[in-house]
Amino acid sequence: MEFTLNPCSACWKKHKSGNCGINEINNCVAETAAAFTGYPSNNLVSGTDSGKNWQQCMETMMKAEGRTPCDFQLNMAPVWNQSPHYFYPELLSTRNAEKAKQNCIQKCSELRHHRKQCVDNCITDRDAVQEVEKYEKPPKLTKKSNNDNGNDNGNGARKAHPVIFWISFSVTAILLAFVLTIFYQTLVSN
Repeated sequence: MEFTLNPCSACWKKHKSGNCGINEINNCVAETAAAFTGYPSNNLVSGTDSGKNWQQCMETMMKAEGRTPCDFQLNMAPVWNQSPHYFYPELLSTRNAEKAKQNCIQKCSELRHHRKQCVDNCITDRDAVQEVEKYEKPPKLTKKSNNDNGNDNGNGARKAHPVIFWISFSVTAILLAFVLTIFYQTLVSN
């Protein structure tokens, strides 16, 4: 089973469909995305699908609050993880999101500090993971001749549009002949 990551939807769910400030969503999305990099920093998130997800999420939040990039400069929130994110390593080992969430909550229950935040992280990280089922399209069947090896040797344009090809070829040949004639005459006359 393959998974995609959508930290924005998980954070909207966590904060009751965005019923909070833009900074809370920014912090949540950045922290959730960073948890899946295995490194507590948002530097590895930039330029990835999670980074694009953050960008779209923040644009949606800014529009909801009536803000624009001109009057509200927003950067990805820094990530300072004090409570662990056990979900992603568990997901890698089990390849099952629900089982990974259960294992994550079990590990959090053994913590001395930040137990509640750790469990919240497990739930948010699980909500960020969306399972993707792969459906493969059958290949298109095309009619090929017996001697067709996929190489048209430059004949594709000539066969597809013969009139356009021959007109442009003729014009180019006439211009080339004209330029060569003038060049020859200038060489001979001097």
